[in-house]
This record gives sequence, structure tokens and C-alpha cells, in this order.
Amino acid sequence: MRRASLILVVTVTLALNGHTAPSVGDDGKPPAAGGIGRTPPEPLAVPKSLKWLAKQQAADGSWSFTGGDFANPGTIKSKTGATALALQPFLGAGQTHKDGTYKSTVKKGLDYLLRKMKQTPQGADLRGDGDEMIWHGMAAWALCEAFAMTRDKALEQAAQDAVDFIHATQDPATGGWSPTVGAKPCTTVTAWQLMALQSAHMAYLEVSPDVVRRLPGFFNSVQADDGARYGETAPDDVSDTASAAALLCRMYLGWKRDDPALQRGVAQWSGRGPSKMNVSRDYFCHLVLRLCESTAWREWNGVMREHLVNAQVVDGDESGSWFNPNGVHAEDGGRLYQTAFNIMLLEVYYRHLPIYRAQSDEDDFPVDAADDKPLPSHRQFGTESYDRIDENAFRRPWQDPLSTFSIDVDTASYANARRFLERGDLPPADSVRIEEFINYFSYDYAPPTDEAPFATHVEIAACPWNKQHRLARIGIKGREISRDRRPPANLVFLLDVSGSMTAANKLPYVKTAMKMLVQNLTADDRVAIVVYAGASGLVLSSTPCSNKRAILEAIERLKAGGMTNGGEGIQLAYRVATENFAPDGVNRVVLCTDGDFNVGVTSQGALTQLIEEKADSGVFLTVFGFGMDNYKDSLLEKLADRGNGNYGYIDTIQEAHKMLVEQLSGTLVTIAKDVKIQVEFNPARVSAYRLIGYENRTMAAKDFADDKKDAGEIGAGHTVTALYELVAAEKEDQRSRPVPLRFQRPARLTKAARGDEAFELKLRYKDPDSDTSRLLLFPVADSDRPWSDASPDLQFAAAVAGFGMLLHDSLHKGNTTFKMVVELANAGKGDDPHGYRSELVRLVNLAQALAGNPP
Repeated sequence: MRRASLILVVTVTLALNGHTAPSVGDDGKPPAAGGIGRTPPEPLAVPKSLKWLAKQQAADGSWSFTGGDFANPGTIKSKTGATALALQPFLGAGQTHKDGTYKSTVKKGLDYLLRKMKQTPQGADLRGDGDEMIWHGMAAWALCEAFAMTRDKALEQAAQDAVDFIHATQDPATGGWSPTVGAKPCTTVTAWQLMALQSAHMAYLEVSPDVVRRLPGFFNSVQADDGARYGETAPDDVSDTASAAALLCRMYLGWKRDDPALQRGVAQWSGRGPSKMNVSRDYFCHLVLRLCESTAWREWNGVMREHLVNAQVVDGDESGSWFNPNGVHAEDGGRLYQTAFNIMLLEVYYRHLPIYRAQSDEDDFPVDAADDKPLPSHRQFGTESYDRIDENAFRRPWQDPLSTFSIDVDTASYANARRFLERGDLPPADSVRIEEFINYFSYDYAPPTDEAPFATHVEIAACPWNKQHRLARIGIKGREISRDRRPPANLVFLLDVSGSMTAANKLPYVKTAMKMLVQNLTADDRVAIVVYAGASGLVLSSTPCSNKRAILEAIERLKAGGMTNGGEGIQLAYRVATENFAPDGVNRVVLCTDGDFNVGVTSQGALTQLIEEKADSGVFLTVFGFGMDNYKDSLLEKLADRGNGNYGYIDTIQEAHKMLVEQLSGTLVTIAKDVKIQVEFNPARVSAYRLIGYENRTMAAKDFADDKKDAGEIGAGHTVTALYELVAAEKEDQRSRPVPLRFQRPARLTKAARGDEAFELKLRYKDPDSDTSRLLLFPVADSDRPWSDASPDLQFAAAVAGFGMLLHDSLHKGNTTFKMVVELANAGKGDDPHGYRSELVRLVNLAQALAGNPP
């Protein structure tokens, strides 16, 4: 259902439709407002003020509250904040870095903001030296407005990055934004973030629907008088400024003009008129009256304009500026602060159209948040797709003595869940593959000391979430290969450059990740680049890494657009890899995509069959997933599985570094393929068992010895961990034995069953260039070790498994709680050089808050 546009910025709307933005030039006449307002009584008020403001710009493009050559400076130290605020009056007057009297001034100001951006994994930080979020909101708003008015591609990524930082810094528990780290979320700071998000939406940038959905919860928490009045951080610190800012946001989020709370709130402060002392209060009140087209608007606007024109300095060095020494924020904001806000007040009547009069041709704001419905704890996100997970049940060794599965070194599920949590959502239950959570982390397993490709380690202790059960850990450590001993690599980057990859966390991340990989390759390695959109093409023929410059330049030139013909790209990539095949080296296609194939071969069945056929060529596959909303996890996992490869999800630049720098050899070099695990349980020692995770990796018992059956691969230095929850058998308890049957005899225990072995571990693997498997056997005894004696690695693996069970809402989570998971993780954290284990604790705490559980 369509509804009125929220805040309609005239300059943005006209620019998006390909027309010239309204401008206040030297003649001082703003555009006619169609009867909505009149020109100011003093036509030179805005041009005079812009002239003064431009004069205060420093050589580096910045402005400063603390002054330069003007009188009555303030004390606020943030030059980023001053620059962001000072740019708004120019943009409001239609001045951009491309057009207008002050285009040089605007360009220098925008360039300053771009230089001051701090790139983080969550986006671009523009808070400035004081780390104040209000300035980030203003700066993001300025960048989005400038981009919307000019469609200058040079600003697009920066504006999106600034918006992404707003997404990332929202308090997931309250839905608001805090002034500084550690402070309570507050109303006016939150209002500036929402104004930036609305401007981003009008500029066709990506705005998170879920960030918007959480906002009503924050305003509910600070409202008084049934939503007519609001406090900054709580209902008991009500002010006109906070009330007007909150009502402005309520309108953005879908409140109707006739809403009783909106009407009561407007009546309370509009009757008192402009304060003429508090510019931020007057600005928010002015906007609310204008946007809701209140009957008080004309009178308020007349009083406000007359006051501003009469109070403006008309001669001397400060001509065009304002300063009231008795005004609110006079001491800290000074003349620059008051002048910028007063110009914006003069511009309100022609810069912003009423919400309820004009209908927008643009898409609705990402979500209608007016109904205040709570977010469900588990849900599908956009059009993302995940295969259903039916978690493994307990099985009895009398009936099912063998548990067989393919190993898995994929880590995508954990990184994907981190993306959800850091955006303020619990991940969909079916996106949580516990084995990928566990295997995201490295463990302190000793590598093999013989010629075997991997070493095996087993441990059993009491189960922390069910004291009556046991927990068994099977660990595998792959042979490590140093960089100087790694065989030469023949790589083909298969990169999705379709239209679905335009988002800031898709193709830009792909380019950064591939550059990282190239920088860590050696002169003996080769790289080719194949791209696909509506059609596929060879962007770079196989090039030795002695010429890294050519490879990096080819990556930098990539741009997104068009439909997604993944099947055609796959065929071309494998053809290029085969033509440059390195007989004694690494041959691999590196696929980077969101998985949204929509042209050519598109079905999962056809695509996986295509990959299976190519896997026989000796070229392995690595799949990296990117992005959100239309992310096709289920398909990408299958492609990696069938292509003798691994699957990762890159949600941050740090994750790219982890996979392509820290774990480069493991990512590229396969030391064993088709690795299968089979565990035979002793019914005299184990009455029931459950494999934790690996649901889509389980195999029939007969497939263990069938060398035609595909299984997982292990890379150099990789660790693989699997956990079993066991129920110990009671020697005198015969209840777990099968009942006597008429047509067959119950199984009889062998002599080996009378020993202390709980199970026998069997492994099969093939050398990377072989089609014949080898078998390894390991008997495993249970020494009744208590949980207090469990190794740090088992404690940490149990914590990760518990976290996965909570996110999946497992039927078998027992007594697991978020608090227990944190305790287990801290106990098993051990040496954590990269901070990955500490990050788990942070994510668990975040999930606990999102789930509504008290600490």
C-alpha cells in the first residue's frame, strides 16, 4: 500500500527527476512555493548569510565552531561537526559541488568530510574527534543530499558507507542512537540519524528496513502523555526540543496528520510560538509544523521569519550572521552554530514540502513502522534462502550402531549469523549450521608427525548442558604448509558483477577481498578474471603474479549492472582454468557472488550438476558469499560441496583478511579430499548418541566405503571438529536393548564390547590426485573425565555448539543459556591472538539482548 512520502526534500526530488535543483543565487530569491509560503521579507537574508558562512571556511575546506576570524566563537572542538552543519545551508539553497555560486565552497567542504572518514568494518565513521554521533548523522545527511542532488558517482559509495555506519551503531536493544559510546540513546541524536536515512532513501541508497522497524520501540520508551511529549533519554526529562524531534520522526515513520498524540503535541508548544532563544528547538518545531501543515504554520512562520531578518547582522565583519549571547548553546556552539541553524530555519518553507499534501512518486520508506509491531525472533530476511535443517535426533546403537558423515570446513554460517546480529537481528533458525559455527574457530590440535595428511584427536568429558550425558569431541588437524613451500596456483576469479551486486557490501567487498588475495600470492602464481552479468566475459587472461599491477587494475575497473547468468560464467571459468592447468600445482576457481542467478542455467539442480561435471577436471572450487536481502545461501553451499571446495561468507574486511591472508594455504591448498568419518558405537558403553550439527552432511553407512561418493575436503592447516552428545549405558539396565523379535535374533555383543571402548572412529580420505581412498582406525575409550577436567578447546567448542543450539532453538539444548555459553567461552578462550574467541562472547551478549533475555 502506498502512502504519502515522508520528508520530501525539494532539491532531492527535482534532482532525481533530472531537473535543475532550486537555487538561491546572488539575487536572493528562492523558488516560488506555489502558495505554500512566501519569499522572505528581506530577500537578501539567505544570500547574505551564505556569503558570511563561506568566508569562515578554512583553507582545508573545514569550518570550526571555535572560530577563525569571526566574533563570538563557541567551545565545541569538532571540525567535522561544524563542517557538516555548515554545508547544510548551502545544500538547502540548491548550491552543490557541481553547480551554483558556492560550488567551490561546497566541494571543499565535502572533500574535507571524505578525508576525515574513518573506514570501519561497519561503514564509514564521521563522528569526528569527539566521537559524537550527532555529527555523524549531520555529515551523513549532507553526503546523501549532495549525492541525491547531483548523482555524482564519486559520492555514492561514501554516502552509502556513512549510512551503513548508522545501521551498525543503532542500539539493538532500544532502537535508538547514543550521543557517545556508553551513553544512553537519546531522542535528538536519533532524529538526526533518521533524517540521514530518509535522505539516503530518497537518493536510492540502501536503507535497512530492520533498522527502521526498531525505531518505534525507542520512541515508545521515552514518550509521555500517550505519545504527545517526549524526553531525551526517558519520559521524565520532557522538553520541547525532544518532543518536536520525536514527533518529526513519528511522522517519518508513518503517523498520520490527524493522530491525536501528534495534534496534542503540536498544540502544546506551537501556542507558545518560537522561542527565539533555542535554535535547535525552533528548528525541529518549525519542521514539524511545516511537514504536518498545521494551521499554526503560517503564523509561526511569519513570526520566525520576521525575527530572523530583524536579528541578522546587517553591516560590519559579521554581516549576514546571527548571535544571541543569551541563547541556548550560545557558549558551546557560538556564532557559527546559531547562523547555520537560522539559515536552515529560513530555508524550511521552500526546502521541505508538507508530508500530507504532496504524494511522492518514489518508493515508500523501507517499512511502515507505525504499527509498532515487535520483530519476530526468527524469520526469513528479504528474499534470502536457506535449506531447512531437521536437527539430528538421538539414536540407539542397538538399532543404529554406525554414524557416518562427510567432514566440513565451511564457515559461512557463523559469519552470516554475525552479520544478522550486528544489524540487530537474530538469524533465521535454518541459517544456523552448528558445525560451521564450531569450525569457524581454530583449535590447538597437534599437526601430523608422519606422512599422513592430518592428525586425529579425541576427547570425552561430561556434557555441560546435561550432567547425565557425555560430550565427545573428534578433532582433525591438517598438515601445515608454509607459504614458501606452497605449490604454484592457477586461479580463476569468477566474479558476479550483475545488478544485484551493486550494494556497498557486495562488489566493493569482492574487489577488496580479491586485492588482498592477489597481494599475498607469489610470482609463481597465475590469476585470470572472468565476470558474469547478462553475459560472461574474460576480463583478464591468465596473468603471472609477477605482474600484480595488471591484475589489481583489472579488479579495480569492475562495475556492477545487468542480470545474472551464473551458469555461463561457471563454464567459461572452468575452461580458462583447464587451459592453464598446473599439473603439480593448485588449480582453483574462486567464485564470488550473492548467488542470485536469474538468467541462463538458474535452478539449483542444474547448477550443481554443472559443478559436479567440472569437478572431475581436477579444478577445485572456493565459494565466497557476499551481501544480504537476496542472498542465496542454500545454493552457494551446494556449489562448494559439489565442486570439491569450501564455502565462506565475507561480511567484513576482517573476514576477508582471515580467509585470504591468515588462512591462505588452507583456502587454496587441498591436502585430502572426500574425507568421511564413521563412528561405530559400543552399545555396552553408549545407550544413545547424537551428532551435533552436520545435518546436511550425513551419509548412509554403506557410502563410507564407496569411493564414488563425494565428501568434504581439508585444506592445509585446517582444523575440523565434530561433537557427539552421548548417553552412557548402565550395565544392569536392559531397557535400551531391543525387544525379542519373532523373525530375527537381537544382536549379540562381541568380546570387544566388554572392554572400555565407547566407540571406534574410522576415517576415509583420498589424496588430492587419487580416486582411491585410504582407511584409518582409532579405538576410543571413555575414562569418565568430569567436565572440570575438559581441555580449553573442548570447553570452547561446547560454548560455540551451545550458542548455535540457542540460535536454532534446538530441542536438545538442555540447560543451555546465554550466560552458560559466555562462561564456557571465557573458560576456554585460551590464547586468542586475533580476537575471534573474544568476538564470540560479544555476539552471545548481543544475541541475549535481542532475544529479550536478562543478563
